[in-house]
Amino acid sequence: MKLKSFTVQKYRSITAAKKITVGKTTILIGPNNEGKSNILRALVTAMRILTRERDPRLAARRMRTIFYGRSGYDWDTDFPVALQQRHPTGETVIGLEFELTAAELEEFRTSIRSQLTGTLPLQVAIGPQKVEVTVHKQGPGSAALSKKSDQIARFVTDRIDFQHIEAIRTASAAEGVVAEMAAKELDQLEQNPEHQLAISKIEALQQPILDTLSASIQTLKQFLPEIKSVRVQIPA
Repeated sequence: MKLKSFTVQKYRSITAAKKITVGKTTILIGPNNEGKSNILRALVTAMRILTRERDPRLAARRMRTIFYGRSGYDWDTDFPVALQQRHPTGETVIGLEFELTAAELEEFRTSIRSQLTGTLPLQVAIGPQKVEVTVHKQGPGSAALSKKSDQIARFVTDRIDFQHIEAIRTASAAEGVVAEMAAKELDQLEQNPEHQLAISKIEALQQPILDTLSASIQTLKQFLPEIKSVRVQIPA
């Protein structure tokens, strides 16, 4: 499976839909401040959202700012500022068109129970309160495919790998790339019962220590009267 083309609409300086065809090597050429970086940022954002679609928490996520490793989406800055007042619930829309091999088309038919001819078009819509991945296909069968958007997104996720390597490759950037790769692979452990049990045990062991520490820090109240209470927590 490979990305064949993508479109970007309503992202930063890009308001109208722009379609970019992708080959084995694709080069964007143009003057400065014409939107090349924004096109790439939009693609990175959409691909990172898609490749984390297997996480069931994403479907229920409702937030204005969505972060995926070093890249992220902030509606207040990434949705075109000139459109925000007229469209307070406007969405950035990125279309992704995938080309499947003959074997993948057969797997699609078997696992999704739908016939696919040609390419698979997905659409990632990011608004101020939601993220949604849908099938964006016209013609017969489009309605049936749209109902299986979650299944199809996971089908793509399981068969494609995406990694963004920035042009400026500092030591910290290289560490970030490796950290994201490790985090992506470790995400699947979150649904493992043994892993969940281990995390619960660690939290139970930590809590008495955190409670004691919180009580000790309560002395801050005499110096900062605005503080009502102190509680120390370690994020999961």
